[in-house]
Amino acid sequence: MLDCVVKLLRRGSDVNHRNCAGYSPLHLAVMTGENYNIEIVKALLTYGYNTDVNLLDNNFYSPLHYACFNDAMSQARRPELAALLLAYGADFNIKNKRGDKVLISELEGRHRDCTILSAIARCTVYLPTFEALGLNIVNPTPFLMQGAGYQGGVGFGIGANVPHEDFQDLRQQHVVLARQWSENQQAKISWYRDMVRGPRMLQHYCRCVIRAKMGPRRLMNIPQLPLPTTMKEYLLLQNG
Repeated sequence: MLDCVVKLLRRGSDVNHRNCAGYSPLHLAVMTGENYNIEIVKALLTYGYNTDVNLLDNNFYSPLHYACFNDAMSQARRPELAALLLAYGADFNIKNKRGDKVLISELEGRHRDCTILSAIARCTVYLPTFEALGLNIVNPTPFLMQGAGYQGGVGFGIGANVPHEDFQDLRQQHVVLARQWSENQQAKISWYRDMVRGPRMLQHYCRCVIRAKMGPRRLMNIPQLPLPTTMKEYLLLQNG
């Protein structure tokens, strides 16, 4: 399949063509479920002519939406895919159905993984503070519990229809989960606070300026530039 996609792209197939649902080949590549292949996504980004990584489908979703959020087409969060799309100019200011941007969704998520946050930090000059994002980091656990469905101190709205003999076990399980989610969130908060604190390195600012001048549609040409491999990797957010 990968060889076929590459041959079609090299022969000039329109990588930005959309079907009746508004899906481009890039949309379909990130939505293939069990048949998902990140190498095909890379081929579309690097071999496609003038690939529009921010093209919207009929639901106004870009490919990054399907990589970061799980509120569309039952998609799962895929950090490696999201980081790849961000490296090639995907706009991380998209919003999920709750109206949260990727940055807020990642900070509030129950996972500890910082792959997407790190990719965002590498492709933007300044990261907004928690206050600018409108996030309360003094005591995030109640918010996290509320997002998980806690009602009246009982996890996930359980209690009314649960037999008494099972209630304590279920409640204990939910307390353990809530503690784990809180620890994950605290770890991300600590990581983000370190990223926001103080000025970034000069080479980071240079990278951001170069990427901004090139624009999303020309970032695909970075691998072909006559530059040292380490520099090309740096421009594509693969290190630093």
